[in-house]
Formats: sequence, structure tokens, C-alpha cells
Amino acid sequence: MRFVFFQNCISPHQMPYIEALSQRKEVDGVRVIAPRLTYGDRAAMGWSEEETKDTPKLRVAISPSDADVKRWIREDTAADHDKGEKTVCLFSGINAFPEVFHWLKMTFKSDVKRGDITEAPYLFDHPMWMHKMRFFFKDLRYVRKFSWVFAIGEGCKTYYEGWSSRWKVIPFMYCTQGITPALQAEVDKNMPGNEREAKICRIAFVGSVDERKNVVCILEALKQMGIDNAAALSRCKVTIVGDGPLKEKLQWKIHDDGITGAIFFAGTKSMEETQQILAAQDILILPSLHDGWGAVVNEALTLGVWPVISNTCGARQIIEEGKNGNVFPVNDASALCALLEDAVKNIGRIRASRAARIEWARTHISPEAVADIMLRAVKS
Repeated sequence: MRFVFFQNCISPHQMPYIEALSQRKEVDGVRVIAPRLTYGDRAAMGWSEEETKDTPKLRVAISPSDADVKRWIREDTAADHDKGEKTVCLFSGINAFPEVFHWLKMTFKSDVKRGDITEAPYLFDHPMWMHKMRFFFKDLRYVRKFSWVFAIGEGCKTYYEGWSSRWKVIPFMYCTQGITPALQAEVDKNMPGNEREAKICRIAFVGSVDERKNVVCILEALKQMGIDNAAALSRCKVTIVGDGPLKEKLQWKIHDDGITGAIFFAGTKSMEETQQILAAQDILILPSLHDGWGAVVNEALTLGVWPVISNTCGARQIIEEGKNGNVFPVNDASALCALLEDAVKNIGRIRASRAARIEWARTHISPEAVADIMLRAVKS
């Protein structure tokens, strides 16, 4: 069996499971085809600009010619047909990226199976009725071309099941690299070693400092905590990793609200530096007004960090409330404040269960686990 992934760029939130997939004995080869390595703004957010190295079973092609793509599909399908199988072509961003849609149409004359890897409708800019109108007039005609939809995020499966019974809709997810020995050592090293440190609840936000990511909700929760429970606020240390258009405005708000001692802006970091910072935290907060997924939640759980996220983050589907994290109503600073106060009060319990979260992540959201989901789907 062979896989071909068509993407808008090389995503660090998909490559880990793609690499794991290529290592399976029942997989003969994997190709990843994209028009670019990454985008400038994503590189500025810490995404790697280094090309993925090919292996005997994994090939990555950046901006190939149409002739090359056609030849590769022809070669892969011929090899699979000789074994009585069909090549699986998987597309990410069909509507958002013309190159991916172009490659999709190129496969229509080939005897392959197709899958769409997609998030739920993006409701931050456009309401649901507009998405449904676009799907009805533009996308519905292509449903018969697909065998699967790999649905990423809360509500995505229900949305795509509602359009057709012709395709199989699989709950899916982004993933990040599993915990390495170096990161495990970083986790162990950063466990509080004295009584004063043990009382501090270490909290992080990772992402763009913009309207959608809603960092202001964290500040409002801390402000309320300072009013209602100053002792709890004194035990909070919040690190904001990232930059964005609202940074200066939020810095003024922090000063005006009198919570400057609780918050530190770390700025933009590389992915490796971000992981090291996360390894030193107890809690991750992701208060987004909308997030198709929120891969930083995977990173947090992989490192044993306790995630506290809004209910409009797609990654809420991997949160088992009160067992491996918490979900709060979007933009509800009071609810977030209550969860943070509880975390400060029970910080010992959160730290004691860290190893259990690391193990849960290994069995549920690691690259190998996500590759299993995809492989089971295409073989069923």
C-alpha cells in the first residue's frame, strides 16, 4: 500500500504521523507533495524551515512539476495494482489552497482512493450558513470522488456526515513529536525542588497574541483572581510565548490591572525552545475564540502539562474533563479564574499525575497512535 499526501506546506503537526506511517511494514511508500516548505509568518512563529530528509520509504517534494506528479502517481498506482491494492491520496486544504485543489483534479483520471484531511468550518470569520452555501454550490459535486474524510476537531465529524453517506468520516487529529529522552530530562529537571518553588503554579500560553487567540481572557481571569483571592494570584507565574498585534495593548492592560508580577512575555521562540519552556510548566491555557484544533494541546499533554482550554478549540475532543485537563466556556473569565484557583490549590496533585498524562499521550496521541487511526481507516 502506498500513500500520497498533498499539502499546502510541510506541517510539523502532520509530519510526525506521516513519518510513523512510512515505517509500517504494510506500507510500501509514502510521498508528501507541497508547493512550499513553509510560510514566512509560520517560520516567524517557530516552524522549522529545514527540509525533511528522505528515507527509503518516505519522499518529500517541494513545488514539483505537473509532469513529475503525474509520473509519480502513475508509478505508485501501477505498483499497488500489481499487489491488488489502490494508492491512497490524501488532501489537506482543498478549498483554501489552489495548488492542493489543482492536484486533486489531476488525480481524477487515476485509479486511486482519496481522503480529505480537514477541520470543522472556520466560524471566526464566517457564520455556518455561509460555509454550507459554499459547500452546496462548490463542493457537493466532489463527494463521490472521496472514500474518507479525516475530520479534525470537535464537531467536524458531525458536519461532514451530514452532507453524505457516500464517504466514511473518521475522527482525526493533528499530532506532534512524541516525548524524547532530552525532553523527559527537561521535565524531570524542572520539577520544583524547594518549598518556595513548590508553591508556585507555573502557567503558559503559547500562540499568536491576537484577537482570535484571546489572551485577554487570561488577563481578565488573573485580574478577577487578584480581587477575589490575592493569595492565589501571588502563586501564579504566567509565561506568554509568542507575539502579535495586541502585545503592546495587553502590556498596558497588565500594568493598569496591577498584575505585572504574575506575567512574563517570552516573545517568539523556535519549536525546540517552546518545548523546553512547556516542559517547565504545570499548566497550559488556550483560551481561543476559535481554533480548528490547537496542536499546542498535544505538545502539552505529551510533556505531562495540564491543559485548560476553551470549548471552541477542536482539541477539546482529546480532553477528558478533570482527568487530563479542563475545558471552560469560551470567553468566560470567571470560569477560567475558578479553574486556575483550583489548580493553585491542588498543584501537588497535578504534578503527581504528570507521568500518567505522559503515558496517556503516548498511547492516544503519539505519531504512532495517529498513524494507527489512519491505517485502520483505509484498511477497513
